[in-house]
Parts: sequence; structure tokens; C-alpha cells
Amino acid sequence: MLLFFAIVVFGILCATGTLTSGIHMVDDHELLEWSYDMRIEGTSLVMMIEKVVQEDSSIRFRPLYIALRILEAYVFGSDMLVFSIINAIEIIGTMLFLYYCGRVMGAGKLSSVLFALVSLMGYQSVVWWKLGPQESFGCMLFAIGFYFMLKWLYNGRISGGIISLVIFFLMCNYKESFIMLLPFCGLYVIYSVTENKNKLSEFNDIFIRLKGKYWYIVGLAGIFIYAIIAILLVVGLTSYGGFDVKESLSVREYLSVLANSFNGDLKWYKWFTLLFIAILLTFWDELKKLWKEWLLLFAFLAPQFALYAQTGIAERYMLPSTIGYAWFFIVVILKWKPLTGKRKMVYAAGLILLILANARGMIIEADYFRYRGESVTRMLETVERLSDENDIKILSCFRPNEEGNLTVYYWQLLEGHDNVYYWTEASQEINRVCDINIHYDPNDTEVFEIHDLNEIDVILMYNQNDRHYCYEPSLDASDFEIFDIGSMTMWIRKGRISIPQIPDVKNYIYG
Repeated sequence: MLLFFAIVVFGILCATGTLTSGIHMVDDHELLEWSYDMRIEGTSLVMMIEKVVQEDSSIRFRPLYIALRILEAYVFGSDMLVFSIINAIEIIGTMLFLYYCGRVMGAGKLSSVLFALVSLMGYQSVVWWKLGPQESFGCMLFAIGFYFMLKWLYNGRISGGIISLVIFFLMCNYKESFIMLLPFCGLYVIYSVTENKNKLSEFNDIFIRLKGKYWYIVGLAGIFIYAIIAILLVVGLTSYGGFDVKESLSVREYLSVLANSFNGDLKWYKWFTLLFIAILLTFWDELKKLWKEWLLLFAFLAPQFALYAQTGIAERYMLPSTIGYAWFFIVVILKWKPLTGKRKMVYAAGLILLILANARGMIIEADYFRYRGESVTRMLETVERLSDENDIKILSCFRPNEEGNLTVYYWQLLEGHDNVYYWTEASQEINRVCDINIHYDPNDTEVFEIHDLNEIDVILMYNQNDRHYCYEPSLDASDFEIFDIGSMTMWIRKGRISIPQIPDVKNYIYG
């Protein structure tokens, strides 16, 4: 299975070109910044981790993510190919352990493969190639932890229970949304001793059957309470990070966001779920006996849906929800005895079609990621070459996407060039304020000094092929030659520097 999943993941990443697409202007700038601080400025690894964890804790609770990312930057620098390979290995690991989870829960080999693929293939597959999201590693931790929990529940290996608690503790320190999986895990422990019981009268001895498992439930509860208290004490809940829990949503607003999600990246799950439920409803009397499994599905999905009530459920935010979805509609249902004959064949065909539909969406997103990465990388390489050959000033026009400005800034610093200036469309100003979210020293006249366009030799910006494009800077282009490099555009001043050979970027197939 390891070889199979490795072929699937690396085959898709290599075929689409995401593995070697270079740097992107989303999250990757962190690797450049940390590499610069540690390799050029001489900041020690420990000091770097302490500094960034402290800064990040003002808005998020993900200390393990920050520590591991900085450690990787310390070891590998800003080599995006290495980070992409690491990311792919995390996806392979997740698939492999989800497969093993399926097998321990009694699913067949094919069902377990489908479980892994449906969980991770689709619009959520952006975590296969994007380097910033925490979901790839977080899902791997959950899959490993859940596997060892299942080994303990079904095979009696106490060591498995202990290992799973350790893994779940790490998972809760990696990203907040994974904390909300612990209630599901606790309920699954109870479910495991009542799996073949359907009548309420058969639950009288549940406490007896749970004997020897209370320590594990207490352990899960302890980790959950620790994580919630840590968030409250370290971060607080006011305007919390990306979840923005400062203001509550009305029921109408929540339903609107949810509807948009199901019409967006969740669309294929929506349509095929209607098919699956229609088939299951033909077994109504038997379906009612799956109330425990429905409850577990609700325990898995409801906290995730509530957590992303304002952001919407799309791309990476579909994880880990799709794992819970695949658990029910594949692991539970395909081994469900009433589902037989032609209806099972139609159901299985629906699962295959779901994977194919999601695979198409995945390829579209991968193709754009490759196109965008090659565009940014070729542009930065051209700027670096021009800076090596000439004493030039570069104007970065990526605001309001400050990550774009930071990417150009730290790329140039790592190459030994401190020659980047920044354009603010609202104030029509050129200065050296790299990121408007950074609190600069008000007495630093070099940063806030206004510069004239005549000083600038090269201007960088998005064009309409880029998803971050929102306007063309209102700058006078009469003295510049304009070149498109994929989704990026470069203006080069006429007569002052020699025009370089502008690299080509393979077009975005689905653009």
C-alpha cells in the first residue's frame, strides 16, 4: 500500500508540475524570512522559535507547527523542492494510516483505499502542494493517533492507547481545528463497546463494558481541557486568528455561508451524498439502526462546520471534515450487511464517480498552482539577475497582499540586495514600508521617506491571470517597457538598464 499511495501522490504532483513549481506568494515568505534571520542575521534556532511562537500566540495556538516549520527552515533553508517533497510524504503517510484504520475497523482492502482517497482527493488537495497549511501534517497526526487507538480498542494493545494519546496531544498543539476531533474519539471509544447493540435496553451494562477504558477517556478529556485552557490563556477568543469569533453569526448568515460552501468546493460531496442517501433510504428499517454511526458522524462534522462558520468550508478548510465523511459513507456503509446487490453496485459506482469528479477539481487547482509558482519564481529570478548586473531600485506593487511584498523583500535580502520599495495605491505613495501590519519605528525616516517614481527602475505587479489581482497600480507607464511573466507583470525602465531575456511560463490550461 505504501508504494501504491506513493505512486498516486508523486505521480499527480510530478504530472501537474506542482512539485517543482518554485516559490509562491502565500506563506512561503515565512521560510525566506526565517532562513534569512538564521543564516544571514545569525539568529539561533532556539531564539527564532521562541520569538515566532510568542508572536504567533497573540493570534493563534499552533506552537508545534511553528517550531517544526522553523526547524525545517534551519535544516533545509528555503529549498522549496525539499519542502514540497516533505509535504508529499505527509500526504502519503496520512493515506497509508487511513487505509490501516479502515482495515482495523473491518473494511475490505478496496474500501480502505477508497476511504483514504475520498478523504484527501478533491479541492482539499491543495494541501498536497501548498506549503503553508497545517492540514497535511495535522491529518497525518490524526490518522496515526486514530490507528493506534483502534489497535488498542480492537486488539487490546495498551501501548497503542498510550501512543495515540501522545499523538493526539501533539495534534492539538499543531492546529486548533484538530482539537475538535477529540470528542469524536471519546465517543468512538464508547461506540466500540456498543457497536453491535441497537436497542436501548442493551445499553444497561455499558459502564461494565467500558471497564478498563476509563483511563483513556480521562486522558482524551485532559488533553481537550488543556488545549481549550491554553487557547483561553495564551490567545483569548476575541477576534481569534482566521476564525474571527469576535462576532456571532445569525442563523440566516450561517446557513448562507454553508449554502455557498455546498455550491462551491463541497459541490461534488453534496450531489453524491444525495445519491447515497437516496439508496440508503430504501433500507429504512435497517437504516434506523445506524443511529450511533449517524451520531458519530455529527460529532465529527458539526464542530468543524461551526468553527468555519464565517470563513466558509473550502479548500484546506474541508479537512479534516472529509475524513469523517469518508469514514461513514465508505467504511461504515460498504460493510453494512443490508446493502447488497444492484443497489450496492450503484453505490460503489457513485463513490468511483465522486473520486473522478474530485480528481478533476484537484487537477485544475494543481495546474493553476504550478502556473502561479512558475510565474512568481521566474519573475524573482529575473529581478535577482538584474540586481546582480545593475544598481537598481525595485518597486513592489502587491499590496494589499503583504505576503507578496514580503516574498520579494526576503528573496532579495537572501541574494544580498536591499533594493525593494513599495507602492500604496490608496495614498499614491512610494516608501519602504514593506508590511503595513508591522509597527515600524516612527523615527525611522528611511522607511517612511516618500520616493519619486523616477528613482524606480523595475516595477512588479499582478496581472489579470492571477487570482490575487484586484487593480492595476495607477502609475505612469510611458517610460517603461511592459512584460508579462505568466500571472506576473514586470515594468522595466527604458534606456536605464538593458532589457533581459524574459522567461516563458507554460500557460494555465484551465485559465
